Amino acid sequence: MPFRKNGFLNMSLSPILWFLMQNPEDGAQTTLYCSVAEAEEGKTGQLYKECKVEEWAPVLEDELCKQLWEKSLDWVGCEVFGESQ
Repeated sequence: MPFRKNGFLNMSLSPILWFLMQNPEDGAQTTLYCSVAEAEEGKTGQLYKECKVEEWAPVLEDELCKQLWEKSLDWVGCEVFGESQ
């Protein structure tokens, strides 16, 4: 990270980054939990954070959802989901 070259910035920002960032092992815990936990077997469509199911807000604007879906299909080069070209 570029701030590591500046001693003042390094000393100022390191504690903040340490608090906000996870190491790779901690960051992989939720993925591993979802992969191997017998209690989660067969569950799909859930949002997990810190090895727990997280509530998420429903989409409020159907038109915006439709636009995003169509743009996503365009980005990946599909006209209909599930059909390859």
